[in-house]
Amino acid sequence: MQKKKNPTLTQFNVGINSIMIKELYDGAPISACQVDLIEVSIADSGVMQKGEINQKRLEEFATLSNIYSVHGPFLYDCYENQVNWGLKSNRNFEIMEQVFKVADYLGAKYIVLHGDQVQSDYREAFLNVIDNFKQLSKMAADYSMILLLENVHRQKDIDRVGVLPHEVSQVIQAVNAENLKFCFDIGHGTLTANQYGFDILEYVKTLAPHLCHMHIHDNQGTPEVIDEQFGDKHLPLGQGKVEYQKIFQAIANLDVKNMVLELRPKNGRIAAEKSISILRALQGSTK
Repeated sequence: MQKKKNPTLTQFNVGINSIMIKELYDGAPISACQVDLIEVSIADSGVMQKGEINQKRLEEFATLSNIYSVHGPFLYDCYENQVNWGLKSNRNFEIMEQVFKVADYLGAKYIVLHGDQVQSDYREAFLNVIDNFKQLSKMAADYSMILLLENVHRQKDIDRVGVLPHEVSQVIQAVNAENLKFCFDIGHGTLTANQYGFDILEYVKTLAPHLCHMHIHDNQGTPEVIDEQFGDKHLPLGQGKVEYQKIFQAIANLDVKNMVLELRPKNGRIAAEKSISILRALQGSTK
């Protein structure tokens, strides 16, 4: 079976994470035809097992006519696909070579990655992230792909690189690669802005030149370090306190390529479809 060809991109594509697609997961609420783009998660898609490509599962994804992006592995994946860009490890790059092959097969242009965890010394982890992304950007260039550094959030017992807007900006500037851009996760950004007391739009102001991909979901705005019952819940739009309309207005004139809903099947079809309709209305207003 030949690799999938990448369709022509629109001004921006309405997307959703792959676990929400009924053609790919039993019990999932959304049909592939309801979105333009599907973001394939290495963590839960089954396209990789023990760091190697599962060709049969990959071909199941390739049968759909959607555009694809890929969310790369992160530390709290199952151990078999585990990476941490706050550390130096040849295994990280061996796994990522397979991730690039998955993306290439699907015709995916964009790969999302996290800066990842701090094990002990923050400065060492920060510099390791920069060094690792320099190498990753070169690898991505061999496949003509764009890497996206996503803003993360501080968890209860985990410090991470890439939480604040200026951290993400500093990594991108230090790597200095044309194919390293910014993925703005508005749910993570809201938790961080509330925790540290700044305006969510600082992400837009600081990273506007690099912003081309977004992760869209809602939450109550309370970080888990303050109250464990809240945190990063990945709710449908309108079920929390993320100021998404304010954010959408701020990015209206930017060259955003993809807006990807990151939801959970338990949220249900109706709530997911409402979130899709909000992005469709925004998509229509920008054409």
